[in-house]
Amino acid sequence: MKSLKVKESELVGIILGDGHLSKHTYGIIVTGGKGDFDYITKYIPGLFEQLFSKKPSIRYIKGNLGGGIQSVFYSKKVFNYMIKTYGLKYGKKFDMQIPELFFRNKKLLKSCMRGLFDTDGGIYRHHKNSIQIVFYNSDYSLIKSVFDGLRLLGYNPKICYEKRGKYHVDLFTEDSRRFVEKIGFSSPKNKLKYGFWLKNGRVPKNSEITNAVAEN
Repeated sequence: MKSLKVKESELVGIILGDGHLSKHTYGIIVTGGKGDFDYITKYIPGLFEQLFSKKPSIRYIKGNLGGGIQSVFYSKKVFNYMIKTYGLKYGKKFDMQIPELFFRNKKLLKSCMRGLFDTDGGIYRHHKNSIQIVFYNSDYSLIKSVFDGLRLLGYNPKICYEKRGKYHVDLFTEDSRRFVEKIGFSSPKNKLKYGFWLKNGRVPKNSEITNAVAEN
């Protein structure tokens, strides 16, 4: 049961990141790009099946940037459970926060962070040979919640604002290493990027990772 709660907290992070709840269909939808193919089509379905004994369907989206892919899970019972238990909101995402109960349990908080950074975060170049782990979002409430959570876990995050109306929370090289060691990633894309950096001393291009994910 405890292990399932940890998995549930990761799912909450995934939904807060690149997911949303649809009231009309009682759907839980998680969206990703080409580089997220294995994560959306394999990892997330496996997570839903482990938690709720049912797999989501997979939906492909056409678009100008090569389209995207969605994992779509329909269940009124699970939909209501996620709202009642974790305070998730349906419809347009704003004024979101990491559930307060996770701040009282660092194991659950770490798992939620993994889901958040696997979906709306990633590994980027900082200087020539160093990295940063970054979480992007336009909802300042969620950004502040992620910042506070990382501080509670002993990291030294920084909040930055972009003119396009997006905020991001940054962790730099040493904190990035510790994040991978203590929290880690479930996304094959992020695992590959970090492994590539360790081996080659640089962050790979998106095209390199997309090709590597496809080959695996």
